[in-house]
Amino acid sequence: MKRLFLLFVILAATFATGTYPVAAQAPGAIYVDPYRVSGNEDGTKANPYNDKKEGEAYLQALPYGGDLYIKDANGNWIGPIPIDPAKPGISGTPIPKSTLYVLLAVLALVLILVGWQFQRRSRQLQA
Repeated sequence: MKRLFLLFVILAATFATGTYPVAAQAPGAIYVDPYRVSGNEDGTKANPYNDKKEGEAYLQALPYGGDLYIKDANGNWIGPIPIDPAKPGISGTPIPKSTLYVLLAVLALVLILVGWQFQRRSRQLQA
């Protein structure tokens, strides 16, 4: 019964915060065709950027960077060339203070219950 209650408290504390961790995003893939002079540019294979610096700047703005593919004179895609983000270390949403306080309260409750259980067992052994 106590374990069920403890499990309920932990689940309630987890869902009461209302914030959930952000799943890791897959890195982006950007295409660059330096031989293409005009047209819409969005970095896709159908509408690649025409300058390598544009593709690198876009990938560096992503939280996890990405891969750059460049078209050569023969029409082949060279890559992937990994591009790191400009601000490394971004890995999701920071933990709010309320969530931290709830986790600390649950940890304190667990430690109290575990300590009470050990005291109870030691009394049984001495008797």
